[in-house]
Amino acid sequence: MRFAVWVWSTRATSKSVTVTVTLGHVRHVTAPHFTVCPSADKARCVIGTLPKGQADELQAASWVRATAASGEQIQLTASATGKDARAYQASGSVEVTSATPTTSVSIKQRKSI
Repeated sequence: MRFAVWVWSTRATSKSVTVTVTLGHVRHVTAPHFTVCPSADKARCVIGTLPKGQADELQAASWVRATAASGEQIQLTASATGKDARAYQASGSVEVTSATPTTSVSIKQRKSI
């Protein structure tokens, strides 16, 4: 499963911007990690300087095992921090709609970040 995480600065240039992603308490799901990021270290993405008015799209992923039950809720939370910037946190969740032992699960988006 993949999540898009958008970050932007609205009032001034933000420096030392870092975004982390976490999952709520769920079974059958691997820890999230960044797949699109300027400088990623698993669940931590270092953006650096983010000019006022500029947005960056990051992407995070996690694997849902075939043992996941239909209806299981998976919530990802992204937290952004930066020097001279207000920290912010947002989350989104998906619901497992089906799983079979031989294929990956399919998911239905419930709310986006």
